[in-house]
Amino acid sequence: MGTWSDQIARDVDRTVLNTREGAEDIRYAAQNLRARVRVPTEVERVTGVVAWDAEITVARASVPMHVEGSPVQIDGVWYRTTRVLNEGHATRTIGLVRSA
Repeated sequence: MGTWSDQIARDVDRTVLNTREGAEDIRYAAQNLRARVRVPTEVERVTGVVAWDAEITVARASVPMHVEGSPVQIDGVWYRTTRVLNEGHATRTIGLVRSA
């Protein structure tokens, strides 16, 4: 049966990263992944609450080790990773900035 953490890791694709529930297909460091994509609001950016242009939530199993500066393509727009914003049992949220 496994532990609660094992169950969460198995369910992440069916729930959090389900495209019928809002997840998107992206390109992360030369691999195709599913991710939740969030663009910070204008208020968050103007007030300095965030210093990134977007954030993605991916399965930790898909991105076992975060490397700063990894290329990410979302809807034809290129970004690079900044830092890990949140670590969950089965997911990892990573900040992105637009590539120059």
